[in-house]
Amino acid sequence: MRWWILILIIMTIPFTNLLASEDENSTRDQRLIDKIEELEKQVKELTEESKARKILKITDEEKAEKEKEVLSAAGRSYTLLAKGSLELDYRFSYDYAASDSVREAFEIERTYNHTITHTLSSTYGVFDNLSLNVNLPFVYRYHKLDTVDEMDETDIGDISFSLQFQPMKSEKGSYAAIFNFSVVTPTGRSPYKINTETELSTGSGLFSYQAGMNISKSIDPLIVFGSINYSYRQTLTGLDQQFSGSILEKVEPGDSVTVGIGYAYSLSYRVSFNQQFQYSFAYGSKYSFAGATAESPSRSSATLLFGTGWKVSSKTSFYINLGIGLTRDDPDFTLSVRVPFEFIL
Repeated sequence: MRWWILILIIMTIPFTNLLASEDENSTRDQRLIDKIEELEKQVKELTEESKARKILKITDEEKAEKEKEVLSAAGRSYTLLAKGSLELDYRFSYDYAASDSVREAFEIERTYNHTITHTLSSTYGVFDNLSLNVNLPFVYRYHKLDTVDEMDETDIGDISFSLQFQPMKSEKGSYAAIFNFSVVTPTGRSPYKINTETELSTGSGLFSYQAGMNISKSIDPLIVFGSINYSYRQTLTGLDQQFSGSILEKVEPGDSVTVGIGYAYSLSYRVSFNQQFQYSFAYGSKYSFAGATAESPSRSSATLLFGTGWKVSSKTSFYINLGIGLTRDDPDFTLSVRVPFEFIL
């Protein structure tokens, strides 16, 4: 009897091993399935994250347009219009300057000067790298001496024409250089053809020519920029202006050099901010009177500018700039607002 039991036990051993092997295989299969499901979940999460990043990521064209918008807030001369585009531009600016002068012993005069300028501009993109611009200013000036004498004048200002040229297309991460040339015409009321005791001028009274270069570069998250410009002013002859008991016959205005540097960055897709510093050095001018000459000394001026740009829609933005004079030859402050409208012809 015992030997039958022994035979039965021996015969059941293979079936026991088989069941154990099946249980192990089943466990391994379940583990493999769990790992596959975990990998599928991770792949799905990575795919969704990639899609989200792709949606948020801006293209090179969008980035270039964003940089153009930021630089436009800093100054129109740092960007060019696309070929066939026309931009109409309205700018309002207000300058205020006040100073004290000693008239006689123990008598000090306080002088106030207010200037409001409305400027209409038109810029046309001849090519992608060449733009033409014309500016038409309307000027209101108010001058007050102490609390007694005051004068005001409203008239057209000096109309200017300018050309902007970008010889080389800027590559990503490289510098963008734009050359400019402008002519200012003496269309405003000339300071050399008025009675300075009763009238105010609204223009310079002479032709002036300016040439310069503007450079910008994107250094995330900033855009840095700088400029240098040289101005030449035409000599005036044949004048016949009464000036402090003498007759002014000739004016030889001094040339000037202006440099600027600044930075700008985007606070959001709609708002940008910029800060600039501008310095100008002007050589002295020479005045020829009947039988005598006089020269004015060279002078320096400096201005600190703060600006912001607000994108109202895909086609409309407006820019606000505040300039603070740092020398006696500058206005105390200048506030300007610019609203451009762009059209595709």
